[in-house]
Amino acid sequence: MQGAINSLVEKIADLQEQAFNLEASASDAEANREAIKLLLERLKFMRQTVSKRKLEFGEN
Repeated sequence: MQGAINSLVEKIADLQEQAFNLEASASDAEANREAIKLLLERLKFMRQTVSKRKLEFGEN
């Protein structure tokens, strides 16, 4: 279980970094910026959910 949680945390962090990079370079379309903003919000929620589950299972 710990390995799966750690893997999810790493993947989410990678996706967040990619999204931040996309947000910085997306200058030609408002739709892209909005989609990236939504993606970042969802990734943040996913990270919080994984962290919460990790605490519930008593894993650090």
